[in-house]
Amino acid sequence: MEITWIRGHSGIVNNDIVDQMAKSAVTSGIDIGKDKIIPPSDLIRTFKIRLKEDWQQKYDNSLTGNRYKQIQPHIPTKPWFQSINNRYFIKNMCRIRTKHALYPQHKHRLGLSQSPECVCGEIGDLQHVILECSQYLSYIDSLYNELLSKGISLPINLDSILCKARLDVYLSIHNFVKNSRMSL
Repeated sequence: MEITWIRGHSGIVNNDIVDQMAKSAVTSGIDIGKDKIIPPSDLIRTFKIRLKEDWQQKYDNSLTGNRYKQIQPHIPTKPWFQSINNRYFIKNMCRIRTKHALYPQHKHRLGLSQSPECVCGEIGDLQHVILECSQYLSYIDSLYNELLSKGISLPINLDSILCKARLDVYLSIHNFVKNSRMSL
């Protein structure tokens, strides 16, 4: 459904017909009665539902954003960061969720580095850098312990924990990035 404003009397045949019918209804004096008028609140709710359905359909059919769709398959009612005031936290988690953080593989894709490899020699994708890299082993052990204590089960996959949109888990990942002095 698409709602579009069209200037009246613009020469569009169907608009002119509807305009004539409306004028005719006013001059004829036919009362449709107050019981047949739909309250605006019902229309607003209907429009919101329909717009969200259309948005979801466009999101599903879009050829772009496939990586993000893996962690956010459905358009949420409210943004995951609605109750958070820490801009640094939101920025870091948005970069991680969209996989636009500055990890080795992404830096290579952007032409900012010669190789997609991490300093440890492995391919430096986000899963590796946050959950597997030997350079950050002590920090990763702490992160694993935190995630396990929050009910995340093994094996831990970064995409699967990001799709849950749990702020406590996001905070653990953010603290890992901050404490390890990793620049993402």
